[in-house]
Amino acid sequence: MKVSGRAWIWIAAALPSLLLPMAPVRADVSMTVQPLVTEMNLAPGSSQRIQLIVRNNSADAERIVARRTDWRTLSDGSTTLEKVGAERGHSITRALSLSSYQFLLEPGERRAITMTLDVPRTLPADSASYWGGFLVSAAQKDAPPSAVGIGATVFVYENVGSPSKHLKLQSMRVFSGAHDAPTLVARMRNDGQSYARCRAHLLVEQSGRIIRDIVPSVSVIFPNATRLLKQPLSQLPPGTYQVELTLDYGGNSIIDGITTAHIH
Repeated sequence: MKVSGRAWIWIAAALPSLLLPMAPVRADVSMTVQPLVTEMNLAPGSSQRIQLIVRNNSADAERIVARRTDWRTLSDGSTTLEKVGAERGHSITRALSLSSYQFLLEPGERRAITMTLDVPRTLPADSASYWGGFLVSAAQKDAPPSAVGIGATVFVYENVGSPSKHLKLQSMRVFSGAHDAPTLVARMRNDGQSYARCRAHLLVEQSGRIIRDIVPSVSVIFPNATRLLKQPLSQLPPGTYQVELTLDYGGNSIIDGITTAHIH
């Protein structure tokens, strides 16, 4: 992922554990971090190393700083960063480490750093999902130490054993307001042991003819979490439509939901 910008982003507002006095500064910063998502399947007492590549894409030298962070996705699909340990029994962040947490990159320079997950021997051997990660930020080399520039989050998932996957489609309805575009609102709940990566597909049909073919974006849904999918269905003429939503979450079945939309 490439991130860049001219203005500073106040990351501390989203990450209470990193509250620092901050100073606005002038800068053009651009950074690439790969990979941003890593999935592991290790037993307690095992370890694995992953190479991260950080590249300075700007014309100025940059100071790169990495900090541990917990995180989760919210019901609307957005991601929030949290202090380490906030995810309690699901947090694997303290078991993660980097070969370097702060370094300088010259313009165009790239550096490989090693991310290691050492799964504690004390972790239960029962099947379960864990997650954690790092916030990697870039600031201009001569910026004040208190300044935080653009940031990218490295997300790490760890499964012990084979945690069960199960997703429910709890409700599905199309709301049509007088002045707003009709919107499909679907409520999903992950009642399995594992996080759910979901591929969604939405079809709007009328009299057997497909009117809309949409691929909504659904971010990862954690165990015991609820997700609301809100998909606008714009520019539909008045009439009655069949709306079909399919969800493939990698489990034993594909969820299929159908509802009727009356557009006035």
